Amino acid sequence: MAMLFFSRLGMAQSLPPGALDQLDRAIGQRVEATAVVGTQSIATRSGLGWKLNDAEGEILKQPWKFELFDPMPMGDDWLQWTPVLEGGVGYGGFENHFNNSTLAGNQSDFDTIALSIGSGPRLYFGDTGFSVLPAFDFLFAYTENHFTAGTPAGEALVTDGRYVNWETWTISFVPSFEGRYKKTFGRWTPEFTSTVAYFHTIPLSRSTDALSFRSDSGVWANRADLDYLTPWSVWHFPMHLGGSFTRTDLYGGLRDSMGTDHYYDGNARITFDLNGQLWKLTEIGIVGGYFWSDAFDGFSFGITGDVKF
Repeated sequence: MAMLFFSRLGMAQSLPPGALDQLDRAIGQRVEATAVVGTQSIATRSGLGWKLNDAEGEILKQPWKFELFDPMPMGDDWLQWTPVLEGGVGYGGFENHFNNSTLAGNQSDFDTIALSIGSGPRLYFGDTGFSVLPAFDFLFAYTENHFTAGTPAGEALVTDGRYVNWETWTISFVPSFEGRYKKTFGRWTPEFTSTVAYFHTIPLSRSTDALSFRSDSGVWANRADLDYLTPWSVWHFPMHLGGSFTRTDLYGGLRDSMGTDHYYDGNARITFDLNGQLWKLTEIGIVGGYFWSDAFDGFSFGITGDVKF
């Protein structure tokens, strides 16, 4: 055991100073960021192409959040509640070239498949339009890495075998709290939401013990939305036009991995009321948008809908 220990220690010491710390931190943050952005509606609401620092790739996702029942009274009519189910499923694939770092000249590809599921009670305060939603989610992700060496530092990592070409299952614990104002005035429905969430990510299993696959992050998203019920219908389904603008602030691993402490997201949508004619689906439509920050920008596109049981 002593000979094996000193052999591994010697290999680690042959790598450039700071390379292993950088690699461990970047990998843990990147695994978490891909899982979060790939499933959570608080991060983004539709599929997109993204650039995370030196990594370029795409994310395909379908998040969801819907109320299971109409609000029910809690003791009196002023305070009501309904259970909310939320989560998402997604895939993210990225190529990292480690630009401007000790590992520049190498390429590290990794793919993540993630599933998030959670719930909480939405509490309504009479007919004021105000409600709050404390929730808790579990975020499961499988990530695998494929490393291509292009420099002596990269070749040393491949020879060592513990820091690249790995796979891991991770779980993130996600408490969140949302405050919302939503009220209809004639054909217009303004909505304002402010949501905070914390992500604590740890490994469930991993093919190497040399990397921690741990990260801690925070998100604070503030969104303004406006919906308009048009006088038009398609196949007797009333048509809505709407749009939203969001500022999302990032903390911890998400901030470091995405290379910015905040970004903006604007989108527009067309939706149709289904009036209960398609199982439990009450609304369906398409949404497209543009997101930007001082570190990245891009377009998003997806399908939106609403379900009620």
